[in-house]
Amino acid sequence: VDSVDKALTELGRVFIKFNTEDFSSVDLSTYETVIVAMDGGYPDTADIQHLAGFANSGGNLIMLGGSSLNTFATAVDTYLLDIDAVNYLWTTVAGIPDLEVTAPMHQLAQGLPATYNFVNNSATYYMIRSQDAAAEEAAVNGDGETALLKKKMSNGTLTWFINSPYSSYWSNAADFAVLKQIIDNALGVAFESTEKDFDGDGKSDILWGNTSTGQVYIWLMNG
Repeated sequence: VDSVDKALTELGRVFIKFNTEDFSSVDLSTYETVIVAMDGGYPDTADIQHLAGFANSGGNLIMLGGSSLNTFATAVDTYLLDIDAVNYLWTTVAGIPDLEVTAPMHQLAQGLPATYNFVNNSATYYMIRSQDAAAEEAAVNGDGETALLKKKMSNGTLTWFINSPYSSYWSNAADFAVLKQIIDNALGVAFESTEKDFDGDGKSDILWGNTSTGQVYIWLMNG
């Protein structure tokens, strides 16, 4: 997903990447942060269990978007986040504003406008409808759904921005600035715990997975 690539590049995150067709086969145990950017795709239960295991073991998991597959919704509801596992189809936001900060002091809300209407309506596509009382809400959308949240897992953290990160939806500069700020904030949440360096360069490491294409990218961060 080029929108995530672009955001991390503009944020000064230096990285290299590799990919694999089987997300659940990737050893996540040596990484501090995993970013999963999805606009559909075919993740199965094993993929979600793998991500949940990472977060529960102390990892920082950042989710963007989702998939309207029943297997995905059911697995998310079971292992990651209490969601509406009946109504999980993609839709654009019908109400206004498209995004509204509800907890302005929350780390995830820093630098975000109090309210925002996306220039490209497609940037409002979402399918996750959280019902998780344990999740901290930072922002809602115009349909009253939690749009940006953080949840403490057993020993780690889950952050979720429910809008699809599909690149063409974020071609407008103002819209993209919101997405980039959210990613920056999510990385800040992720780095609240002790950072780890796994390649010996003295810098923190990130793993990013794109389950829409079956690709997983390791981003070796430089600051």
